[in-house]
Parts: sequence; structure tokens; C-alpha cells
Amino acid sequence: KFTSYSQAASYMKQKGVASGDGGLMTENEWKARKNAGSKSAETAYSSYSAYLNDFVQYRLQNPQK
Repeated sequence: KFTSYSQAASYMKQKGVASGDGGLMTENEWKARKNAGSKSAETAYSSYSAYLNDFVQYRLQNPQK
């Protein structure tokens, strides 16, 4: 289970499914969008950690080309 941006980003890089961070938002970006009332799928999560873990699962199934 991932709790930080750097953990998730390095895991995806290690697995070869993303170059860089694969489009992952930092916690500050995520909070800013959530606080701004964004209705995107990414900000629908109740916590940054939930978003991180789902994003990594998504990237594993949909590697960045």
C-alpha cells in the first residue's frame, strides 16, 4: 500500500509501466484540485492514499506508452 507520491512513482518506474511519474499527481496538486471542487475521477477519492493506490493499479494494467 502506497502512502506517498515518491513511493508510488518509483514503484511504477521500477515496474517499467511509467516514464517519470506516469501522470501521478503530487499530494499538493491532488488536495488543491479537490479543494477547488474538481469533479474529476482523481479527486473523487476520499484520501490521497486511496487515489495513489488506485492510480498505481491502473498504470500496471495500462502502462504509459
